[in-house]
Amino acid sequence: YEVRSFRHSHLDSTTIGGNNITALYEDKEGRLWIGYLGWGVDVSDPDKTKFRKIEFPDTALRKVSTIVHHFTEDSLGNIWVSTNSGLFIIKKAKDKFTGVSFHDFWNDVPIFKAIERPTILFTDKKGNVWIGTETGLCMFDPDKRKLKEPESFDGLPSHEIQDIGYDHEGKLWVSCQNDGARLFYISPEINLFKSFDGIPIQSKVRGLSFTFDLDNRIWV
Repeated sequence: YEVRSFRHSHLDSTTIGGNNITALYEDKEGRLWIGYLGWGVDVSDPDKTKFRKIEFPDTALRKVSTIVHHFTEDSLGNIWVSTNSGLFIIKKAKDKFTGVSFHDFWNDVPIFKAIERPTILFTDKKGNVWIGTETGLCMFDPDKRKLKEPESFDGLPSHEIQDIGYDHEGKLWVSCQNDGARLFYISPEINLFKSFDGIPIQSKVRGLSFTFDLDNRIWV
């Protein structure tokens, strides 16, 4: 492997915007998206050698305390950004990217209070965007412009969502804060989350991440 270091330089506007990086994501066109602590969002060129800052009309992402948590790309090619200051969408017009709030981008979609504090983002195989929040799980269908609130998902507690992902059988898994079970899964054909109690997790609040290996074993 060849290792190359990227650091911010105030003498070069094409370097990364800061050195306190909190999120990384590669989109379908090979661009790298970088989120920062207190600096907002950058995007690279396809070669990942030059970077430019994304402009947000809302001043929320300019706050020193703002943290970018996650990125994802929906079925329409929009880049979603979750932060502790809210949920944002980055749209492309010609060769320019602009970031706006979820409400301003999808202004005809009823907004639920839950998505004001997003924690994690995940796009499924159908292009739906799953939005983990501090009070449960939401799901947005970009094609139908429909947002589902936490109360739409039976069997899943309305607590902070900490991780979202697929296993190799097509089940969607979610981890969350909870007094009892902290791992839940849902099959594509059944709209009901089931708890998975096979792992003795001692803490009910610490961040719970997971992944599946090639043998479809879950690692937590």
